[in-house]
Amino acid sequence: MPEWQNLSVVTQNTESPRSTFYVYDSEEEAVENEYYKSENLLLLNGTWKFNLSDTPEQRPKAFYNSDFNTSDWDDIKVPGDWQMQGYDFPLYVSAGYTHRINPPFVDTIYNPVGSYKREFILPQDWKDKQIKLYFGGVTSAFYVWINGQKVGYDEDAKTPSEFDITSFVKPGNNEIAVEVYRWSDGTYLEDQDFWRLSGIERDVYVYAQPKAHIQDFFFKAGLDTEYIDGIFDGKIAIRNDGTTTENLQL
Repeated sequence: MPEWQNLSVVTQNTESPRSTFYVYDSEEEAVENEYYKSENLLLLNGTWKFNLSDTPEQRPKAFYNSDFNTSDWDDIKVPGDWQMQGYDFPLYVSAGYTHRINPPFVDTIYNPVGSYKREFILPQDWKDKQIKLYFGGVTSAFYVWINGQKVGYDEDAKTPSEFDITSFVKPGNNEIAVEVYRWSDGTYLEDQDFWRLSGIERDVYVYAQPKAHIQDFFFKAGLDTEYIDGIFDGKIAIRNDGTTTENLQL
């Protein structure tokens, strides 16, 4: 059974969810707060090669291989729903589903699959760092490959997905392929009043960080029992993906 119809599979090889934050090289850059300018971030927004199939069976099954020719494919803008760029059609339902109800299964007679592909150049000075791939939101389920190797799967349509791609990339030219399903078993959780659209809907980028880094944090601000003095409680999770002990200062 494919992951997009398997209730026991929600994600494969994704990083644990964390707070939203960006790493800057200096205090001045942090104050400026324009993360996309960082030398440790490579924004993949823009033009991708794109193919849309009406059913999972009709999708180009080996398109993620480097020798697969996409020269006759269309160009599509990422981020963006494919229905807003001339493909398929949007659906609006205030309550209920836009497909035949048979959980966890969704229609295979008509369940469009979008295949995306593009290249990117990884900086040479990233070779000793941990490399992550970030998707801000993809609807409704997707697989991702780097250089022909499967990286993972996720079906959290409106939440970020992160993958550790350190072992998949190399300095210089790399290729990324993404396969997006319009409907999945996760669609059954999306019975709300909204337009049903599909695709890579939010930012996509690759970023580098030191082997030892802040993985997550949680801060709580409150008051003492007299409601006079403030109490600021913080918890910071440090992660070391390297093989040596590191000394860090917070």
